[in-house]
Amino acid sequence: LSEPREDDVVLDPFCGAGTILIERAHLGRYAVLLGSDRDAAALAAARVNVGARYKPIQLENWDAGALPLGDASVNKIVTNLPWGIRYGSHGENRKLYPLWFKEFARVLKRGGAMVLLTSEWRLMRELERTRKIAPSKIIRVSVLGKPAAIYICHKA
Repeated sequence: LSEPREDDVVLDPFCGAGTILIERAHLGRYAVLLGSDRDAAALAAARVNVGARYKPIQLENWDAGALPLGDASVNKIVTNLPWGIRYGSHGENRKLYPLWFKEFARVLKRGGAMVLLTSEWRLMRELERTRKIAPSKIIRVSVLGKPAAIYICHKA
């Protein structure tokens, strides 16, 4: 869905155990994979899962709302956003999603793409209406019986 290319600088700002980054690595060459998460245990699991493979890759404890990356420094953001179930809450997501999307827009290059998975489809619809996000495609899915959607957005 992210249309992988050899020059991809891929960011997963909620990388957890690194699954999305590992799956991207299997799709072919890339410039670099960047993963961040606020959960130290998840990052430790990602480091084990990545091991000596999938280079170059960088796994960091970064805040998705204040990424230490330059403007227009990545061309793909692929992530499973917090759903407010296991971590956080719907109320927190209402505050954090706009902050995160603003930061994603800052670090994403012109012509770049975001592929975002979330169950917060009502919140996403509200963010679409207020033009905080503009998906070019929405794919409805079910994850462990919970309705969710994949949002594909391109930066003009």
